[in-house]
Amino acid sequence: MSIVRPRTSALKHGLLALALTAALGGSLSLVPLEAHAKTTRSAEVDIPYQQFTLPNGLRVIVHTDRKAPIVAVNIWYHVGSKDEPKGRTGFAHLFEHLMFNGSENHPGEFFEPFELAGATDQNGTTNSDRTNYFENVPTTALDMALWMESDRMGHLLGAIDQATLDEQRGVVQNEKRQGENQPYGQVFDLLGKAMYPETHPYHHSTIGSMADLNAASLDDVKNWFRTWYGPNNAVLVLAGDIDLATAKEKVARYFGHIPASPTMAQPKVDVSPLATDSRSALTDKVPQARVYRVWNVAQSGSVDADRLQLLSQVLGGSRSSRLDQRLLHTDKSVDNISASVFTSQLSSNFFISATVKQGVDPAKVEAAIDEELKKLLRDGPSQIELDQARTVIKAGFTRGVERIGGFGGKADVLAECMVYTGNPGCFRNSLRTINAATVAQVKTAGVQWLGAGKGSHTLVVTPGERKPLPEDAAVTPTALTLPAIDPKYKTKPSAVDRSAGVPVPSQFPELKFPSLQRATLKNGTKIILAEREGVPVVQMSYLFGGGFVADQGAKLGTSSFAMGMLDEGAGDYDAIAFGNRAESLGANLSAGANLDGASAGLSALKQNLDPSVALFADMLRRPRFDQNEVERVKASWIAGIAQEKARPNGAALRVLPPLLYGEGHPYAIPFSGTGTEASIGSLTRDDLLAYHARWVRPEEATLLVVGDTTLKEIVPVLEKHLGDWKSEGATRSNGAIPEVAIPRKPRVYLIDQPGAVQANLYVGQLVPSTRDPGAVKFDIANSVLGGEFSSRLNMNLREDKHWAYGSYSSVTGAQGQRPWMAFAAVQIDKTAESLKEMQREISEYASGKAPPKPEEVSKIQSTEIRGLPGSYETAGAVLGTLGGIVRYGRPDDYVFQRKAEIEGLTPEQVKAAAATVDPDALTWVVVGDLKQIEKPVRALKFGEVFIVDADGKPARK
Repeated sequence: MSIVRPRTSALKHGLLALALTAALGGSLSLVPLEAHAKTTRSAEVDIPYQQFTLPNGLRVIVHTDRKAPIVAVNIWYHVGSKDEPKGRTGFAHLFEHLMFNGSENHPGEFFEPFELAGATDQNGTTNSDRTNYFENVPTTALDMALWMESDRMGHLLGAIDQATLDEQRGVVQNEKRQGENQPYGQVFDLLGKAMYPETHPYHHSTIGSMADLNAASLDDVKNWFRTWYGPNNAVLVLAGDIDLATAKEKVARYFGHIPASPTMAQPKVDVSPLATDSRSALTDKVPQARVYRVWNVAQSGSVDADRLQLLSQVLGGSRSSRLDQRLLHTDKSVDNISASVFTSQLSSNFFISATVKQGVDPAKVEAAIDEELKKLLRDGPSQIELDQARTVIKAGFTRGVERIGGFGGKADVLAECMVYTGNPGCFRNSLRTINAATVAQVKTAGVQWLGAGKGSHTLVVTPGERKPLPEDAAVTPTALTLPAIDPKYKTKPSAVDRSAGVPVPSQFPELKFPSLQRATLKNGTKIILAEREGVPVVQMSYLFGGGFVADQGAKLGTSSFAMGMLDEGAGDYDAIAFGNRAESLGANLSAGANLDGASAGLSALKQNLDPSVALFADMLRRPRFDQNEVERVKASWIAGIAQEKARPNGAALRVLPPLLYGEGHPYAIPFSGTGTEASIGSLTRDDLLAYHARWVRPEEATLLVVGDTTLKEIVPVLEKHLGDWKSEGATRSNGAIPEVAIPRKPRVYLIDQPGAVQANLYVGQLVPSTRDPGAVKFDIANSVLGGEFSSRLNMNLREDKHWAYGSYSSVTGAQGQRPWMAFAAVQIDKTAESLKEMQREISEYASGKAPPKPEEVSKIQSTEIRGLPGSYETAGAVLGTLGGIVRYGRPDDYVFQRKAEIEGLTPEQVKAAAATVDPDALTWVVVGDLKQIEKPVRALKFGEVFIVDADGKPARK
């Protein structure tokens, strides 16, 4: 069990889907740390639990948390891609998809009853070691959730037919294409094969090979279910508004009759450390080289895995890391770099990734990485580095367990521990190891797994032509043999009449939203506080004017860049020292901009609140904008723009907004806010100082505070550090956003992505502002079309045609006209057909030819209203809603007013709102291989077709 969530955030399909989206920060020096080495010891956070086991072997863990009237239902089956025999790769993940297509007593989409009940955080995932399914439901819908989960555990086989298998096979294959179509998207398939021998369970990817997916038969998948999906191979966690007695009664009633499956032996731990160093190379359609270096290290749940987490944090896990200081700050040879440990049941991976600055030889980066690693293994971390890493890891755990469910919530922690170690409280062991680890112990673990004689694999990706990776040669599938069922497992007669259907709740919890308390600081800032207990954390968001609109007439990207520089050194702290101070306090500080404003955030541990606010005040009041740091960040920022253009969705979202708003409009910019290479390259320190002076000022700002504090506690702290903050010059405010006429006819823009295996389809149009009286009605109209899994677009392109992994529509909040967009990533040979289906769905819906049905509107109303009690489980969710209240001038009881408006909507009102979209004025952007898509797209005759590059400039005369 690893309690660390690495800074390279991702969902993990074993080694394959590490998905290094690399949200990599800057780095800070160790020099000034000694003055701040002593910090308040953090309060210990625990997850109390109780457990029991049914006679059929189902293990159940219960955690009570009454802060919201919801229960997290999280069920883990101890089967993943490691358990797939030869010739059947991808089965575990394919079966996860099949589990959402209905059961014998509930044919149809699994999501439907949950959407009607207002479930939140619902999903399923597969990795190398396990498959899990989870949802948060209102307390009154717990019987429904348990009925549904037990029906697919005990009554699934009769619902799986050839059509269902073919449908989900197509969806999974498009999921595979979607991953491979991204820059560096072939990396993890190659790494899996390089890191583990062919006989190792981790050799192949979780998503599997196209050949094996195509070969999957109905008998194959049914035998997979019979082998692995019994109650004795599962762990069920119920967390939230639940107690042990209730859990025992309900779980026995719904799951007690399900017979056990065979007892399947788990593979033995097999770390398979590499005997020698090895290398591979790959060319790809990428803007810059990237170096990956990977070791096989100790398995999940081991003491060494936890100690290696600390080592990775010191080496490259944070802004104070050795690698950041050396390669990002000193050598300036990379645009980002990270080190992480990704733990798994049989073997973990110590992982270093570096995106090489253009013009730098990757060999130089490799050599510097090797030097820094050898130094760390020779000398070990300093005590200050170790203490700081410990604080960061424990603070991350504290924040993570605020949630009862979802990815990384408390239910997930308990289930992971139980499945991998048999002890639901194994996270306590990890915390103890982290707490007690010494410099010598961390050094020893590093030497043992990464030292001299320990092999690693280095993969270097360089810009060039992308070629398909060869798949493993076809093999004769290994037969699935079913051992006898252990006679110790017993069942009870079913206590549920399943012929009566799903037990639909008749009552639902009432929406509760924290009362808002107000104060005003001496500097003029308005304070809004929402008290939240549960975890000892206080979160803040300081809302300012400015934002992307402030870039009009200036240099695009100024607002984002200036705000992003606030934590790159402030007051007495240079960039390196600032980050070290934040990490020593366990504080997260950030700043950024969006369309209509800017904000700065602080997440502070309660016990370190005062010094954390002091650092926050320095960041706001005295940013340094040191010239050397400005130049460093500019270089990495410009490289990031190139990466953005290389991603098909990134290219589309750079091009579409300027097309919708037209040249000269303040919103006619890439919605990432990153600007252009030229605009960022021309930024000066004076530009940043001017932006800060104009927009980061207290007198017209609002500071939102949510968390474990009171007005009596927090106001004196804020006054102490911010009360005397004064700004110079006249007060500034954003100007009015001009209205834009929609186009007179449709337009189509094509962006070439040579060799793409998918096409990314985007379509957009402008709709009225978030402040418009009809905004909520349009939001609901959008949800019917593409806002939910079971909405029209997704059910068509994914579930019916299985041409896409998903297709949705959304509308972004804005003071001016909002951009409405629909999108899908589809297999390349179905580009024109998919565009035609999207156009038909949108046109028939907006024109009234296929108006919203009463049951569709009712479903969205139920999803929205009944999901509200669970929507405000976390302080972050409350903070986000408060931000909307302030930005759009909403009343304090807005969430209740919105709820009442949604409750009162009629299908006719939703139909009228859907007519806001004019099917004859749509703007389409398609990113794909022009050789394959241009001719069929032109044949559709949607409108005039333009070929543009990722900047929206003509790419062909």
